[in-house]
Amino acid sequence: MLIIFIITITTTTTTTTTTTTTTTTTTTTTTTAATTTTTTTTTTTTTTTTTTTTTTTTTIYNNNKNNNNNSNSNNNSVGGDGGSGGR
Repeated sequence: MLIIFIITITTTTTTTTTTTTTTTTTTTTTTTAATTTTTTTTTTTTTTTTTTTTTTTTTIYNNNKNNNNNSNSNNNSVGGDGGSGGR
């Protein structure tokens, strides 16, 4: 009898990383009698998303063969007296 087992295991892992960077812009103007001062600050927002997917597949192959060829080995014995003759 031949028995074959094939087992396939698939594992998928997904990792998502999000990074956000924010810079702010502010403009301020100050005026006095003799001087005008303007201050400017810039805002920038950057978002980065990284997704990594890893798939691992493992296949297990097992061939189990039950060998019954030895079942007849004890049936072919040679010798013995053939039984007692009796009276």
